[in-house]
Amino acid sequence: MRQTQDTAIGSLMEQLIENGSEDMASVFAGLSHEAGSVVAVARHQGRGLVALTARGDQTHGMTWIRLDEQMAAWSAKLVSEVRIPEDDSRKLATKIASEVRFLSIGAKAEIAGASPVPVRDRLQELQAFQGWMDTVAKTGNVSPVIVRAQVITQNYICFVYLPESCFRILSKSLPSGSVGRKCAKFLSDGRVRAFRNAVAHANWCYRKDFQAIKYWARKSVELDEPLSEFEVQQEELAFWQALSRCVAYAAFSNLD
Repeated sequence: MRQTQDTAIGSLMEQLIENGSEDMASVFAGLSHEAGSVVAVARHQGRGLVALTARGDQTHGMTWIRLDEQMAAWSAKLVSEVRIPEDDSRKLATKIASEVRFLSIGAKAEIAGASPVPVRDRLQELQAFQGWMDTVAKTGNVSPVIVRAQVITQNYICFVYLPESCFRILSKSLPSGSVGRKCAKFLSDGRVRAFRNAVAHANWCYRKDFQAIKYWARKSVELDEPLSEFEVQQEELAFWQALSRCVAYAAFSNLD
């Protein structure tokens, strides 16, 4: 059964790689006002976040060169905001995959045991989500209702589903100063955590020009603190989404 599942996952990833993948990480950026109506113009950003690719640092026969290249586009933000060394920012997926792969058996068991849902099921769900995004992109249907559905789904996956299932425990289990730990902490704290809370509690909306998302969250864990208003621009949100999916792919694929 396990071998059959491995084969199925490998085949799915190979198919995604072969067909190409539209990166819809900042798909909400295509919403804009024109003549009083909302028009969807999906922005092409090259190939999507497919984590398992050609030869290099291998993980169960699959590697990370393609995803490293995609994330290298965010090198400046990785260096300035996440405090990743520049060299590591250009091989981000490879670095995180290696860090997780070489964790002790006990540490991996702790991460996997943090949730009753098996890691393999988490990975398959992430792959299914990517497949859906790719399918929509290839149909050319970029109507506002489709784009808005993608925004809601992607924000839930990147900022609620993955932090709860991966980033929080990963930020505690990886060594201090490691690339994976820095990324997991970035995705679990600060403005990203505030955005997560806003998405989970439905405290968000589009800015009127649809070039940003406004959201409301508390700055601390004190329940009597009033909500503060924040705003995330399309480029920043695209970076958060891309980093979220990259860390999840690298981690989930190396916990077996």
